[in-house]
Parts: sequence; C-alpha cells; structure tokens
Amino acid sequence: MKMGAPILGLIAAAHAEDGVIEAVEVLWHPEERLDDLRLFAAVVEAARARAVLD
Repeated sequence: MKMGAPILGLIAAAHAEDGVIEAVEVLWHPEERLDDLRLFAAVVEAARARAVLD
C-alpha cells in the first residue's frame, strides 16, 4: 500500500522507484534508557568491527 502522507509523525527517509516508503527516520536517545543498553552496545560493537585501525 502506497502512503502519500506521514503516519504517526514519521519522516520518510527512502523511497522505492514506485514511491513506496522503504525507510523512516527515528530519533533515538540511548542515554534516556540506561536500564537496557543492549542495542547501543550492539551499534558500538558493529562500528568497532568495521573500523579500520592504523
């Protein structure tokens, strides 16, 4: 289903050639949820794994 207007305040960040929304922007503040940092830790580890060390 193709949507022409934003839903729930989300911002479309990527569209397919036919106009279908493929990605939305999200505002994330991990520092506001210090009780569970698994997602933040996974992002840091993924960045570390891709880093080029001199």
